[in-house]
Amino acid sequence: MWHRNSLRLIAIAVLTAALLLSFVSCDESDDNNNNPPTTGTLTGTLIMHGEWPDSGAVQVSVFENWNTGAANCSWCVEAAGGPPAYYTAQGYLVDPDPNNLVDPDTVEFEITGVTLATYGAVVLGWRAPTVSDIHCDEPVIGMYGASPFTNDSLPDAVTFSSSNATQTIEVHAYMDHFLPVPGCDDRGRIEGTLDFGGSWPTEGVLVMVTAVEASGWQPVMAQPIGYDFPTQADPTFRFLPQFGTYYLSIWTNAQPPAPLKWYGSYGVITAAGDAHPDPIVLDETAPALTGFTFTGTTPAPHYIAGNVSFTGTRPAEGLLVLLSTFMYSPEHPPQGAPTAYFPITNASETLYAFSGLAEGTYYASLWTNTPPPGTPTFFGAYGYVAGGDTDPDPIVIDGAANYGRTGIVISN
Repeated sequence: MWHRNSLRLIAIAVLTAALLLSFVSCDESDDNNNNPPTTGTLTGTLIMHGEWPDSGAVQVSVFENWNTGAANCSWCVEAAGGPPAYYTAQGYLVDPDPNNLVDPDTVEFEITGVTLATYGAVVLGWRAPTVSDIHCDEPVIGMYGASPFTNDSLPDAVTFSSSNATQTIEVHAYMDHFLPVPGCDDRGRIEGTLDFGGSWPTEGVLVMVTAVEASGWQPVMAQPIGYDFPTQADPTFRFLPQFGTYYLSIWTNAQPPAPLKWYGSYGVITAAGDAHPDPIVLDETAPALTGFTFTGTTPAPHYIAGNVSFTGTRPAEGLLVLLSTFMYSPEHPPQGAPTAYFPITNASETLYAFSGLAEGTYYASLWTNTPPPGTPTFFGAYGYVAGGDTDPDPIVIDGAANYGRTGIVISN
């Protein structure tokens, strides 16, 4: 049996242990309060979009200030105004996926010993092996809190305090968007978004860049500069050619024997009398064309195109190619409204084209470009022979067999 003295000794021992535990706890709490952290730690995740550069270093830098007004550009390295307060060493960040099997890549980082304060920007940049021009050799490729694709283009500040000494962030870096820098080393950039205004072609499409005009009626006569393969899920396309003059066109991405279909060329508006693609000129003054929408037509448009061969002096008002579903000549009065018109007002121009046509039978004729209420003068029609065969020849569009008709020459 327990004696009363034994119980008293046990009670004293338990009380003593509790008091000691209380004193230890108080001492530890007081130590934390009296010795707060004097430096901070920045940790985070980098989401790396695109392929890593073949050379140079990708680095995280912490800046005390980010003066967007000085550079008049929030994404320009000039906004830094000086060296960073802290940064990762060259070689600290490496490509985790050199074979580019996954995009984007994910990389973790940590910067310690950060003085407790508020910092204006955490920036991810690329540094060339040799820096001679900071614009070309030290571009910004990512900023905490900012996106180059939205109106949110200003970085978020990061504050380190004794109560919040460790900060964890996520930064997206867009290497495919910022590298190489347009205008550096005589290199340009063409970057846009493909849009069909609805459903995309089921066989897929490609955007082609060429050094010569290319369209349904202008076959590519030289090796293309490059291709890109946008999709409805990711409709962007990108080319990085040297300075020069280029043209864009959209084609089906299908292998033979599937028919090659044309979906549009940049700048072609046949309804406005423009059958030529617009040139994209990249040079020192305008090294990039970005942020534009390239609109294609689906289903792939049927078209009729050709040239005008005119003997003698053209009329001052210009020429007009008229497309109709009925024969139209002095011997064949009109049977209704024409399908379309294509004015040719440039005296040296010969090309005409009609696109977006339905399957069917058409006739093409040549007139003066006389505005109403004047009466246009007839010059000729495709297959028409004055004083001989005065029945113009039909131009048949019947689906895949004759998806588009080209080389239709009309003479006076």
